[in-house]
Amino acid sequence: KGIDIVVTLDLSESMEAEDLFPNRLEAAKEVIDSFIARRSHDRVGMVAFGATATTVSPLTVDHGVLRQLVRRLQLRSIDGSRTAIGAGLGLALNRLKESDANTQVLVLLTDGVHNAEGIDPDSAAAEAKERGIAVYTVLIGRHASGQSVDPGRLERIAGLTGGYAYTAEDQQALVTTFQDLLDKLERSTIAGEHVRAELFFLFLWPALLLLLADVALRSTRLRRFP
Repeated sequence: KGIDIVVTLDLSESMEAEDLFPNRLEAAKEVIDSFIARRSHDRVGMVAFGATATTVSPLTVDHGVLRQLVRRLQLRSIDGSRTAIGAGLGLALNRLKESDANTQVLVLLTDGVHNAEGIDPDSAAAEAKERGIAVYTVLIGRHASGQSVDPGRLERIAGLTGGYAYTAEDQQALVTTFQDLLDKLERSTIAGEHVRAELFFLFLWPALLLLLADVALRSTRLRRFP
């Protein structure tokens, strides 16, 4: 059935920084677009957040439309004066309530620290853990000493939910991050399919033996005459 994934992207004003080319937001959009294109069998949804959070797309297999929506995301399309990581996580969890997939994943990409009122990110992480949803966090950009950033919290969120916390300070690191994430999701999918295949053979051979026995008996002791 694939995996249901919601990508949660930071649209706060700091995503305009040019330490990634041409800026953090555009670099993030490029790797997210590639990520969606590679998940052809999965339903993918999208949430964006700044001071508040908004749904870009619910879970969908129409990746062409979703990729167009990602390309159109712009700074200042929502209030970017604050970074409401908790609201972004909370809305993404709501989007996953539509899911009946065995594997549900949330990918959070941000360059800052939660500094808005509303849902606490740790509370959202606790709900994700309770529902069996893995959260993968990506901290993007170079951050000098004293800048508003909290990698410890992102690591805590990922660790609590069984996900993984990445740090991407440049373009190549961001690409590598999403490649590693793709690899982790592929291994998860293959493992699930392998279990189902092995169980199939437990029933196949007894069924074939019964069929052969039926043919043999009908040709000998249970043979029918007109």
